[in-house]
Amino acid sequence: FREFLTALWDIRLEVGHSARCLKECVQEARKDITVATNLMEARLIAGPQNLLDQLLKLTGPNKLWPSEKFFSAKLTEQRERHERFGDSAYLLEPNIKESPGGLRDLQMIGWVVKRHYGATNLHELVGHGFLDQQEYDYLVESQEFLWQIRNGLHLITKHKEDQLFFEYQRVLAAKFGYRDESGSLAVEQFMNRYFRVVQELHRFSEMVLQSFQEEILGTKKSVVRPINSRFQTRNGYLEATRENVFSRYPFALLEVFLIIQNNPSIQGVRAATTRLIRKNLRRIDEKFRQDIRATSLFMEILRQPSGISHELRRMHRYGVLARYLPEFGEVVGQMQHDLFHIYTVDEHSLWVVRNIRCFSSPPWCGDT
Repeated sequence: FREFLTALWDIRLEVGHSARCLKECVQEARKDITVATNLMEARLIAGPQNLLDQLLKLTGPNKLWPSEKFFSAKLTEQRERHERFGDSAYLLEPNIKESPGGLRDLQMIGWVVKRHYGATNLHELVGHGFLDQQEYDYLVESQEFLWQIRNGLHLITKHKEDQLFFEYQRVLAAKFGYRDESGSLAVEQFMNRYFRVVQELHRFSEMVLQSFQEEILGTKKSVVRPINSRFQTRNGYLEATRENVFSRYPFALLEVFLIIQNNPSIQGVRAATTRLIRKNLRRIDEKFRQDIRATSLFMEILRQPSGISHELRRMHRYGVLARYLPEFGEVVGQMQHDLFHIYTVDEHSLWVVRNIRCFSSPPWCGDT
């Protein structure tokens, strides 16, 4: 073991390691969700298979960290991690592993599926109804794109590096084949793709985790409260009353956000309704924008005394804002490659709206 570790260090491979008996592994896993998660990923390199089988059995959900507690702990872990890394997918020097929409979010989905369903790969999300095949294909394509970036960072720096600093962005843009064009630098084109990918992955993560929450933590008895003919709440989450709501009433794609804005007790949007919103984004076209019902709903959102920037951000996450305001859609994921700006243009614009709202709010700038 000592010689093996020395060989890894000699090739500059950072290895977290320890030597423990089965009893010690169980004790550490019981105390720390991170240890329990790492043991779930254990693979046999050499040695007796039955020893690994015992380890997985003794640290499995039937022995410790049942799936409900595991999921709750991983949700808390994710929230804390997002806060540590800026709580935004749109920082101009993002951490491609730990930031919202990064590789760690995808890993978390995989861990929950493995713990609760005994799944061995992400494709089983399709079989369990959490994603359709098209969504899964996009998820895999996006994951591979982030892996390519991460591998590129490691090759450039010759060590483990997950922070996409400005100087690395330029090198990677060239390696990915981007070239400067009139009014658009190669690095800006590359990063625009990156931000659009992580934005979409962030949406996927939110949608899938909402489904997990309903499936794993939800109560068997549903409490349904009607709002109008198009929407109702189920256990505190907003949902469409029928699958054809948005095809029959396209303006309801904006009504969702006004309802949440006017009902602070609503905890969010159900995953199934989030998927319906995404599948019906194409209905937001020029005819939609000219519809007086849609215009009135959007203006009502802006006229509310609170929750304006919250709902604009939710509209952005679901892809509605970029469709309704084509000018905003043009700057989604757009960066300015300088040290002055912290966020992409779309994220910066939403912060401006929030700060403007603060001028009309009490000194503590509450719910905006």
